[in-house]
Amino acid sequence: MPHQNYEIRVRGRLGGTFRTAFPGLRTRAQGNDTVLSGTLVDRAALYGVLAMIETLGLELIELRQVTSPELVSRIVRAGELEVSGEDQAEVDTYFDQENFRFHGPGGFETDYAGLTAYFASLRAAFDDRKITRGIIVAEGDTVACQTWIEGTFTHEFTQSPAGPLPPNGARIVMDLISIFRFDDNGRLIEEFVRTDYRSFLHQLGAEAH
Repeated sequence: MPHQNYEIRVRGRLGGTFRTAFPGLRTRAQGNDTVLSGTLVDRAALYGVLAMIETLGLELIELRQVTSPELVSRIVRAGELEVSGEDQAEVDTYFDQENFRFHGPGGFETDYAGLTAYFASLRAAFDDRKITRGIIVAEGDTVACQTWIEGTFTHEFTQSPAGPLPPNGARIVMDLISIFRFDDNGRLIEEFVRTDYRSFLHQLGAEAH
């Protein structure tokens, strides 16, 4: 059995002592429960985790293997939250925050903090935002996705490709092609984006500035 990614949900929120019983697995709260996630090298490792859950008297609610469809659902959910700003703490769980790299058009590079700041500026500048996914192709730890992000340009956009721009009240649509790469724990570790900056800047009214 090759390395596989798993998510294991147990009843209740685990404290620090319980969490140390599962080295190599990440933990996050989900409602009143705890989700353990990460890569297990073989069935013996999986059975070892399940045995520890039983030893500690924890109630196993769900065990599932993270597959390509699950990785796709993570991308979709992360994008929705980044655009809405609804739950940054949940967004953080989808990324390897220390090692994530973003590769944008024109050689633009940033890390997770930079990506987070960009979406904050996007939310501040555009009202009535929405994100739509188009064609999605997944293979192994890589997912390619067509995306449209749109909103009404009502406030200054501090991180436009041309620098800070004043609002023009127009409905703006960003047309993106992204390639996402996940690490062995099912977290986003790399993203490559291509888009038509010329069209985007035209919609923003950048030619007038």
